[in-house]
Amino acid sequence: MRKKNIFYMAIGALLLLPAITSAQYIVDYKRQGDTYFAQHNYYGAAVLYQKALNLLPDTSGKTYFYPYAMKTTFGKRKEKNADQYEYLVYQLGESFRLYKDYASAEPWYEKVLQFNNDKFPLARLWYAVCLRSDQKYADAISQLDQFQASYTKQDACSQRAGLELKSCRFALDQMAFSRLAHIQKLPTPINDSGSAYAPVITDTTLYFTSSRPLSSINPRKANPYVNKIYKAGISGGNSFDKPVMITLGSDPTTELAAQSLSPGYTRMYFTEWQQPKRKKDSQAHYEITMSRMGSDSVWSAPVSVGGFVNVQGYDSKEAFATPDGQYLIFSSDRPGGQGGYDLWYCPLNLDGMPSGDAVNMGVVINTSGDEASPYYNSKTGELVFSSNGRVGLGGFDLYESDGTIGAGKWSEPKDLGYPVNSAKDDNFYYPSGKEGNFYTSSDRESVCCMELFNIQLSHIAITGTVRDCDSAKPLPGVEVTLTDSISHKTIGSQLTDDAGHYRFTVINRKPLKLHFDKDEYFSKSAIITTNDLSQVDTLFSNEICMNHFVIGKPIVIPNIEYDFNKATLRPESESVLDSLAQILKDNPKLIVQMRSYTDSIGSFDYNRKLSQRRAQSCVDYLLSQGIPSYRMSAKGYGETDPIAPNSLPDGKDNPAGRQKNRRTAFVVLKD
Repeated sequence: MRKKNIFYMAIGALLLLPAITSAQYIVDYKRQGDTYFAQHNYYGAAVLYQKALNLLPDTSGKTYFYPYAMKTTFGKRKEKNADQYEYLVYQLGESFRLYKDYASAEPWYEKVLQFNNDKFPLARLWYAVCLRSDQKYADAISQLDQFQASYTKQDACSQRAGLELKSCRFALDQMAFSRLAHIQKLPTPINDSGSAYAPVITDTTLYFTSSRPLSSINPRKANPYVNKIYKAGISGGNSFDKPVMITLGSDPTTELAAQSLSPGYTRMYFTEWQQPKRKKDSQAHYEITMSRMGSDSVWSAPVSVGGFVNVQGYDSKEAFATPDGQYLIFSSDRPGGQGGYDLWYCPLNLDGMPSGDAVNMGVVINTSGDEASPYYNSKTGELVFSSNGRVGLGGFDLYESDGTIGAGKWSEPKDLGYPVNSAKDDNFYYPSGKEGNFYTSSDRESVCCMELFNIQLSHIAITGTVRDCDSAKPLPGVEVTLTDSISHKTIGSQLTDDAGHYRFTVINRKPLKLHFDKDEYFSKSAIITTNDLSQVDTLFSNEICMNHFVIGKPIVIPNIEYDFNKATLRPESESVLDSLAQILKDNPKLIVQMRSYTDSIGSFDYNRKLSQRRAQSCVDYLLSQGIPSYRMSAKGYGETDPIAPNSLPDGKDNPAGRQKNRRTAFVVLKD
């Protein structure tokens, strides 16, 4: 009997073995996934978490690498002490999000929300971020509203939610009337496997960073996706020769990125780092190094730019050498900033080395988020940089500001708008030399990697001529103001030249309003619709004529008619008064008097009262059109002040003269 029991126990153990083994695999996959997650290898973590959830087949002994580029700091959070299944689902969403595969992360966060517990309070925020990155702005707004209603802490995450909410609304506005631009993704082999970013253009060469896999590295032992600097000859337009990696005498596994060339192209600044070699080293640290071009046209081995830029224990990256050779602008998370990575600058000596303390570029430029990838035009004072701490379309956007390095005064940064920016990450800006043309990098068309794009901005010209209505001569000195009809913000203002000409350029097809103003002339407005702008690159507005007036001099309004012996306006008279209402709306400071006159038929007193009622009818109609009462008065003059004889010299009736005397006029009392 004892032997029989032992036999059954053995059989039972064998039957339980698959379940025990499976459970052990889940624990192992989870543990290894957590290790990858801690090392910021989010792709590898996602693979292992999927295995733990039995979503992927096993490939024994494989190490998982992913072609991600340089790190950012926002949102690296991890929940602990949760049920294993719920934990794995949440971590899988986190891993997808943090290596910026938002489309894959989205359903996992949605599943977490169905758990209906409070173990993962940030899941709804990150779900909204994923929706936003997929341009599902209305859905993202709904999720963010719910998150703000339930999340009571005042911290970086609540601030992030507020920023995301504003950004979603900004994006909807931007996409309704997008900036005029032609966008072209650079062809293969510029954009190849791995990331491609940080473009720099010379007359003959495109320099860029790429993490395309290196054939010299065994992928079973080390990550083959190593950031290196490449160059490709320009063969015309956006056609390029095959990229060649620039040899800088460094170890193949050393990462080099985000290059910047000095004036004369004799020095190259870049970011250098090593991926962690030990599991306990969770992340890399970045420093800025420099290489010099030798007389043999070979770049020297990189050397550190020193302690003014590189601070022990902190990152310095993405340096830009200004075209005048005087400054080095870079991104760093060192103390003394606004939070995250800030933009800083250092003076450079004649040898191209930093020669003084780094200076923070200030609160106008930097935010509590990250600022990076600066570009500066020393001649125009234009600064272009990327940031994820401002209202934008999502992720990193490109912004522009004007100022002078050293003066510390910068204009409020302006988002470059859609489609220059996207719902994902957009960074690095470098002009090609052609007006409105530049290169940039973005992951807008990728689930993993930055890619290089060329963008050509375009515009619509709005031009026309202003004339005097009576003489038809051109009117110089007319103030012409162009306004956004939706936001009512002024786009530009100018005076017409001696030929009466004006010209504006606009960067999108929003409906617009032109306003024309000149002393002793009635101001006038013209509406430009989206349809007017839809098929043109130059809009020649219809010629505008402006009417001259003299204060106190009556201006007859033709075709104001009344029924006989009545003060009621005929319908056709109302359309004439609509024109006067528009004049008063275009000239909000005018104070006018409506005057009405009769012919001589009837008694003097009766005609005066009838004309008063008729003048008041005009005022009442204008009131109904929104003209304030304090700007108008009514005055009946009866048969006084005729402008034509009521009778002929022989005493007979003069119907034509009486018709002219039955008139309505208005007088400008105050301008």
